[in-house]
Amino acid sequence: MKLYDVDDDGVKSILKAADFDNFFDVYLDGSGNYFFNLNSTLYIDVDKDQLPTYTCRHRSHWPLISYKIYGTTRYAWLLMKLNDVKAKDVFNAKDPGDIVYYIDPENLEQIIESINQMD
Repeated sequence: MKLYDVDDDGVKSILKAADFDNFFDVYLDGSGNYFFNLNSTLYIDVDKDQLPTYTCRHRSHWPLISYKIYGTTRYAWLLMKLNDVKAKDVFNAKDPGDIVYYIDPENLEQIIESINQMD
């Protein structure tokens, strides 16, 4: 079963987006550290000057930042893509005062739908 085979029962987009962290392969480097290859399958071309920003108030990892912005940890992968996080840095925390670019929640659904239509 693929994510887009889920019945349209009102939570379809949430279920689809929930598993997008599995959209990226996880690798083990020579030092025994796990990492995502975020550039392997998805490219986002956006003018960051047009995006809203979130300023970290506490030392935070990407799932927590996603929760602060979207009310769910499920979009950490998208935040990492938008903020050009390198594979070696996906598990590093952001420091207080760091700026994070994000997509306005109202526009997020359209982007998720576009990604879901990719085969």
